[in-house]
Amino acid sequence: MQQKTTNPEIKGKSDSLILKCGAVLLLCILSVVVAACGANADSTNAAAQAQPTPTINLNGTSLTPTPTVPPQACGVWMVNASPTYSPGGVIPIYAKFVKMDANGNPVGIGDATVTFNIAWGDMTTEPVNAVTTSDGLATIRLPMGNHPAAINRLSLITAHFTAGNVTCDVDSTRPQSFVMRSVGKPSTTTPTASTGGVDTTTTGVNTGGGGNTGGGGKKHH
Repeated sequence: MQQKTTNPEIKGKSDSLILKCGAVLLLCILSVVVAACGANADSTNAAAQAQPTPTINLNGTSLTPTPTVPPQACGVWMVNASPTYSPGGVIPIYAKFVKMDANGNPVGIGDATVTFNIAWGDMTTEPVNAVTTSDGLATIRLPMGNHPAAINRLSLITAHFTAGNVTCDVDSTRPQSFVMRSVGKPSTTTPTASTGGVDTTTTGVNTGGGGNTGGGGKKHH
């Protein structure tokens, strides 16, 4: 049997060629990996930059996340919504008329006309006018003596506010309400109407705003 011999020179060249090819192949693989990573990074950035801002659109109008503050507001309230009837008694009623400044804070509207309309529980109505002070407050003192038939019956108050071309309403959808109570049996005699009518002068205006602390019946629009 003849034994094969191996040429060391040929074997050395073959090993060197394999190493070179391996190095080139490894370099190609690394280049592909680097390129792929770079492309993914660029694609992510581009997608992030092109991300649109979501909006809600109804009938072509974009909606804001918070409601718009109305330019003015008004309210009517009472400290005591269950006054005790008295032939010579009065019921204090308060009203407030404000506008919003640039920061959204309420500022009183002075010299505004307030027309109260009282729908008594005896089915009669009574309009009363007043004028707001510089802080937007108006107060009336409503005589109750002519309305014994309204005892234990619901009475409602609405109001219309006017200052130049600016108006506001506390209407019948959200009126202020009150119920007069009696002490014992109501008198069957007709009480004498108080003289002077309703006091709508600034003398009866509560400039201290005491009604605000008891504004359980206060309603705004």
